[in-house]
Parts: sequence; structure tokens; C-alpha cells
Amino acid sequence: MEFTGGTAAPVEYKVGRYRPGGPAEVQLAGQALCLMEAGFEVPVGYVYSVAEHRRHQVVIDPDLVARAIEAAEAVRRLLADQRLPPARHGTRCRRCSLRDDCLPEVTGGRTRPQVDLFSPRPLGSWRD
Repeated sequence: MEFTGGTAAPVEYKVGRYRPGGPAEVQLAGQALCLMEAGFEVPVGYVYSVAEHRRHQVVIDPDLVARAIEAAEAVRRLLADQRLPPARHGTRCRRCSLRDDCLPEVTGGRTRPQVDLFSPRPLGSWRD
């Protein structure tokens, strides 16, 4: 975070390249919402791309804030449903430490059987 008087600017660090309109901007807007709730003005935020060694300015506009609120509401709906959504198998799964619990290659995007999210399960093995 960068603060100047009553103005704040969240700074999100990402390892990969910056994608305009991507999820990093929604995450940045979520941080901006928290700062706004605390009484700060948040006209812009920044996504710093480690891969590019560059900081990208993101304007915090009503459309971006609406996307962040929509994402938060979608997460609330998932939690209220108490059912795991089907896993999507993708390239990001290769190095994920949760792969053994998620099993994306088994479900292949198909609906999984109902699972109680609040009952303890055995831990998967970590590949660090």
C-alpha cells in the first residue's frame, strides 16, 4: 500500500506477466474496497509484474469495483451451497500443492459427488 494523506493506492505483486483485465485487477479492486471502507480515496492501484520488472497502473473505476463485488458474491454462493464445484484441469494444476485433494484429472470438469465441506479429511501430500 502507498499512502498520501487521505489517498491510498494498493500495490499487488505478481510473479508472472501482467494481463490487462485479468484476475489481478479484480484482486486489486478488492483491496481498494477495503481501503475505501476505511475512509481512504482510492483512484488508482498498481500491479507489479516481477517477470516484466514493471508496475502497471490500474484505474479503480465503478466497473472494476462491480467485478470485485460480483466475485465476492460468487464465493459467498459457493460457500452457502456447501458443495465443491467441479475441478477444471489446466496447466496451472501441474505444480499445485492441492492437486492431491482436488484431483482435476479424475473429475475432468465433471460434477463431483456431494462432499461435506465442514468435515475433516485426510491431508494430501505436499510437493514443495
